[in-house]
Amino acid sequence: MRIKNKKYFIPAIIVIAGGLAVGTARLLEVPPFEQVGTIDASDICEGLGSSDSRVQALKNVLPEQTEYSFGSLYSEARIDQSDSSYTSRCSVRGEGSVLLYTNAELMRDEPVDSWASSTIADRQADYPGDFDDFAAGKGGVVSSHRAAILLPCVSAGRIPGGEYSISVSVTLNQQSENSVTTAKEALKDLVLSTAEFVHKDARCDLPSRLPESL
Repeated sequence: MRIKNKKYFIPAIIVIAGGLAVGTARLLEVPPFEQVGTIDASDICEGLGSSDSRVQALKNVLPEQTEYSFGSLYSEARIDQSDSSYTSRCSVRGEGSVLLYTNAELMRDEPVDSWASSTIADRQADYPGDFDDFAAGKGGVVSSHRAAILLPCVSAGRIPGGEYSISVSVTLNQQSENSVTTAKEALKDLVLSTAEFVHKDARCDLPSRLPESL
C-alpha cells in the first residue's frame, strides 16, 4: 500500500506546483502561452528609412503583441518641375490595431514655432508639458507619443509659392511599459530615420540639416 501511495503522491505535488506557477503568472499578468511577435529589418516598410536603430527603437516603443505587420498607406510622386506635391505614410499594426504611424507631407515653409504648435496641438491636451525640442532639420519636437521634424526641402523658385518644407512625424497610438525617456529616444530615432528617407525620396534640393551620424 505504501508503494501505491507514493505513485499517486508525486504527480499530485507536480500538479499543485504547476497550478501555483500558472496562478502566479496570471497574477503578474504574464501570458505564459503567448510569444511576443518578432520585428525584422526586412519587414519594415521603406518609409521608416534604413537606419540600424529602427528595429531596436520599435521594440523599445511598441506594446507587446503576438504579431506585427507593416504597410505603406500612401505614397505620391516625387517633387520635380511637373509635380509639386509629396506625401508618404507608413503604419505598424498589431493584432488588428494601428500601433504607430508615420506621416510626411510637403507644405509651404513657415516659422518653426507655429509649425510646432500645430503639430503637437492634438496631443498637448492629453500630455501637457510632455514635449521637448531637439535639433534636426529646421526644428524638431518629441514626446512619449509623437516626434516630428520640419524638414527643409524645396528652394524658392523651383516650384510656385516660394520655399517648401516637409512636415515629418511619427505618432504612437499604444505605448509599451517602458519609461518616458526610452519612448522619447525611440521615437526620435524613428522620426530621424524617416526624415532621412523622405528627404531623398522627395528629391529635395535644400540641405536636410539632419545629424550627420544617421
